[in-house]
Amino acid sequence: MGCLDSSTFIITHFYEPCWDAGAKTDEVDNWAKKLGVELWHCGGYVTRRDEILESYKEATVDERNAATLVQDIAREIKNMTDLKISAVRRIMDAAENTAMSHQEEEVTKYEYYNVKRIKNPGEPLKEKEMEMLLTPNKHFNNIPVNTSYSAVHVPTNVYDEAPDILKAIKWSSNLDTIFTNNYEADPSLSWQYFGSSTGFMRQYPAMQWKYDPVDLYDCRTRSWFIEAATSPKDMLILVDDSGSMTGMRKEIARHVVNNILDTLGNNDFVNVFNFSDGIGEVMKCYKESQDTLVQANLLNIRELKQAMKELYTDKIANFSAVLTKAFEILQNYREERKGACCNQAIMLITDGVPYNYKEIFELYNWQNLPFMPVRVFTYLIGREVPDVREVKWMACENRGYYVHLSTLAEVREQVLQYIPVMARPMVLWRNEHPTIWTPVYADITDPKMTDWLWEEKESQEQKDRYMSFHTGKFRYVSDEEQDRKYIQKSLEDNENDLGRYQLMTSVSMPVFDRRENATKIANLLGVAGTDVPIQDIKKLLMPHRFQGILKPAYNSVDMSEVELMDDDREARDVNPKMILFREAVVNQSHGSTMLNVKYHYDNMRRVNTVKRTYHYIGIENTPFTLVVTIPESYGRSKVVAQLETHLMRSQGYSVTKYFQGKNWKIHPDWTYCYYHYDTEHQFDTPEQELYHFLERTQQPKWHWKSKRTVTPPEHVTQCDRDLFLSLVFDAKATEWFSKNFSSSSKEEKGQQFRQRFGITITFVATHSGLTRWQDMPGMEDNKKEPHFSMVHNRAIDEVWYQRAVEQHEFEPDCFVYSVPFDAASRNDTLVTASHAVFIKSSGRTAPAAVVGFQFQHSALLALFKNITYATCESDALGCYVLDNNAYIVVSKEIKDTGRFFGDIDGYVMENLVKEKIYKKIHMFDYQAVCFRGEPTKSQGSILMTPLNHLKWMLEWTLANALWMFAQTNLHHMWYGDGAYGSEHRDYDGLYVDSVNTNEDDEEGEESEGTAKPTDPPYEKMQINRTRPDACDAEMDLYKLVKYSQKDQSPYQNKQMACMRPYVVQAIPYSNMILLVVDLTCPRTAVPMSIFPIEVEYRNFSLACYKAHFFDLHRTRPLSCINNHTKESEIEHLCGGSSIIQLSLLLLFPSWALAYFVFSER
Repeated sequence: MGCLDSSTFIITHFYEPCWDAGAKTDEVDNWAKKLGVELWHCGGYVTRRDEILESYKEATVDERNAATLVQDIAREIKNMTDLKISAVRRIMDAAENTAMSHQEEEVTKYEYYNVKRIKNPGEPLKEKEMEMLLTPNKHFNNIPVNTSYSAVHVPTNVYDEAPDILKAIKWSSNLDTIFTNNYEADPSLSWQYFGSSTGFMRQYPAMQWKYDPVDLYDCRTRSWFIEAATSPKDMLILVDDSGSMTGMRKEIARHVVNNILDTLGNNDFVNVFNFSDGIGEVMKCYKESQDTLVQANLLNIRELKQAMKELYTDKIANFSAVLTKAFEILQNYREERKGACCNQAIMLITDGVPYNYKEIFELYNWQNLPFMPVRVFTYLIGREVPDVREVKWMACENRGYYVHLSTLAEVREQVLQYIPVMARPMVLWRNEHPTIWTPVYADITDPKMTDWLWEEKESQEQKDRYMSFHTGKFRYVSDEEQDRKYIQKSLEDNENDLGRYQLMTSVSMPVFDRRENATKIANLLGVAGTDVPIQDIKKLLMPHRFQGILKPAYNSVDMSEVELMDDDREARDVNPKMILFREAVVNQSHGSTMLNVKYHYDNMRRVNTVKRTYHYIGIENTPFTLVVTIPESYGRSKVVAQLETHLMRSQGYSVTKYFQGKNWKIHPDWTYCYYHYDTEHQFDTPEQELYHFLERTQQPKWHWKSKRTVTPPEHVTQCDRDLFLSLVFDAKATEWFSKNFSSSSKEEKGQQFRQRFGITITFVATHSGLTRWQDMPGMEDNKKEPHFSMVHNRAIDEVWYQRAVEQHEFEPDCFVYSVPFDAASRNDTLVTASHAVFIKSSGRTAPAAVVGFQFQHSALLALFKNITYATCESDALGCYVLDNNAYIVVSKEIKDTGRFFGDIDGYVMENLVKEKIYKKIHMFDYQAVCFRGEPTKSQGSILMTPLNHLKWMLEWTLANALWMFAQTNLHHMWYGDGAYGSEHRDYDGLYVDSVNTNEDDEEGEESEGTAKPTDPPYEKMQINRTRPDACDAEMDLYKLVKYSQKDQSPYQNKQMACMRPYVVQAIPYSNMILLVVDLTCPRTAVPMSIFPIEVEYRNFSLACYKAHFFDLHRTRPLSCINNHTKESEIEHLCGGSSIIQLSLLLLFPSWALAYFVFSER
């Protein structure tokens, strides 16, 4: 929506009005014009927009060649990825050669740097701890590291003093030379590592690991290890839920399933069946998909784990039926070329089988011997089992592995034994090392931590509620209000939470045992790899060259869930144009397409529609496709304005003169110039780093490198020449901006505006990432909020910048105004105004900068009241100034500021939409989080042990003690004597005293604050326990329509009843409208809401719905190694009864790990 012409207005008037809207039309029109003109002239004076435009008179505008741009970026990304692949290949080669040379060595004792036992010099050392100097390194996110050494992580469930572990740790220490050489050759390398099949991981550079509350990390469950160690697979997990699988056996079986699921990735397909006399999917909705396998992404894995909690045991197991069904499903997937189209496996979890079912294997798996399409892995559960021969035979005769499990502590280690078995064909081929690129993931210890961290947040809130109760005041909030607050807070904190983690992809390769007798055991040594932070790829995308919208998400977000077509389709009903575009991208084609899309921004409060051109090209030797998005309105052209530093030096000038003072910042995420190694050069801010390079470019020996991807040792610096020189030009063009206003001939007029509007700051942000500002006199000492420069230093990525540029398309002469959404809760609300400065050259225009200012909202309100005289002070009228997304900028009710107008008057808002003043745009958020209430736990699912009884007794005793504590007013012993006044508020629930003080309850009824023995206060204080789940959300957002000149006669509504009439008038030179409503007529409709609500899919969960109806095209990995003729020669390596060899030091953490993963709160 653009700024509206001053003569554009709509009058809505009803047949039997409570007031004469027609008589008010001229008056409202006059108010709007006065307000718009005042603000426009004020903005022009204080921002000096004309002077900014004059400063860019030497700049030109060229057409942006998007096709060439996307090819250039793709070439640079390919160069970068080739360097990472080469580094991993060197680690792999060194690991195989080193292991072969140490094959006969026996190691019983060896000291090494353990990441959990590293201490800085001077810290007290405990047993087995070692000193190492760790220094914060900017390249590694300022984590203290030592780039001379690597360090080893050993999982909690692995005994780190076992001889085979020590032997592998010792020979892998020779990789340090390779690690350091790689880093010297390519200092853009991130973490390098070797993950052993025995469980340990050697990581470079060395660092200290901190874990809370327990170390869950195991490299063998990470996608970079799993996908490199095994080719993609279809997997059916069969869980025996007959009557004998009760108690601890069921818990172990559940733990086995969860650990198997943890080893699967996005290229795998899986389902879990439970069986006794009948067969069923643990996810009931999957049954309707006719025996489907689902992609093993995080969403589906999470759903399967949740479903495993509802496992019930009964009757007798029918193994013949379930094995037949499993083989038939996998056979169908092979014949139909569905799923992974590579490996297939059946994982049978039971406490015993009566027979080996040889006839089933002969029919389905032994038709083309020696090749067997399906591997069978068996997991025998229970300490005392009558016979293991049949279960073991099933695995051994079908190229699988057999495991006997009797405790929770041994489950993870034994489950992971299947990975080397499935890797055998790959190892036997020996010379083929697939290069694997993982999906995007977050660098967190373990995905399961998500639920635990959420529980910790809720526990803290529960604690706060108890404490507030004991101080005499407690806010009772309904469950619905809790949910609303949770969701709203999650939206507000979303960006902060994402900032805690770094998104990355990894490239890895398998490492094989190449000893002469290795073919008899086909031993997988491990996996070598390195991380590639997504931020490193974004640096190559040249964000300064085009403006786009990047919505952060996690892991398996489809592009059709981010790019939303501007149509009226229902949720997940993907437009055919988007499907064709998506298929071209997935297939790594090269081309372009144009789409009309809609998008929300500003924390999902605002919406816009735009026509974009998408240019795409595949990245060679990777599974990635680059897509560059260009807005049609302003993205087809670019400003060309550079100032060569050599020229300035030859003329006797220094470019540093344009970067004097402290009132400037550069985009903190963009790369202008940097050192590959930051050990010799430390900079506290990006500005310090830039200034250093400005001085270096003035030196005679300085020359620009021809390629951005050239790496040391040839060069030790990296610069983006175009961006750097554009920044220098912008600095020269805006040098005067931060100087005192006295240099302006309009100082007297500007001073009047500053005083009248309470202007606190003026600013300018340029396309090269430079931001300058000037604080107004008397406003510098306001320390209540962070300074503007601390929170608004990202230039073209700021919301006010983007809004100004987008609205320039409709009306060049206007400012875009906004107030904070929480303005009602502030005492010093500031209004932000911004205006885009476009350069015109050769018939083209492009944005060069955005100017703006902030001023006191109280001054705007005073101006509004002065213009409208006393008319709007009447209780009969409601006067509002709304922005282009229907948020209230000015209202006589201060508490309405920043709110969506539909919350105030839904009826009028509906009519504004009907009259096409505002357009309603239905939006979807396919990356939403919903908070599910935790279901009541079934007593039958809890194992009855003395510890459970003791736990329940303690909970009962504590609860009753709390009730007695509250009823007897004993809390004065801690908090002292005192009186507390009762507070009653109309928002966010009701404050009530913890003790009943109401003596007027009728008929002996007890008030809400009264506590009864049967309904103790601690039950009312219980928060609504939830669990975060992925879901889809929908909401209606609004944008102002650029409507054409209307007939100035009133619009006549044909309704007969007295309804609320109103007058609407565009405020010229702005993105706002003036709305005057007659409040004497009754409110006729409930408030409208822009709050997101969950999309309901016909009683399906999101995972089930996507499995049924959202089957989009995908390509399979190029590498598939699932067979080798020599595998049949491998004998006696198909498993056996587990022998637990644990020290006392390992036993306790193993129990703790099992309890943490499986405990139910």
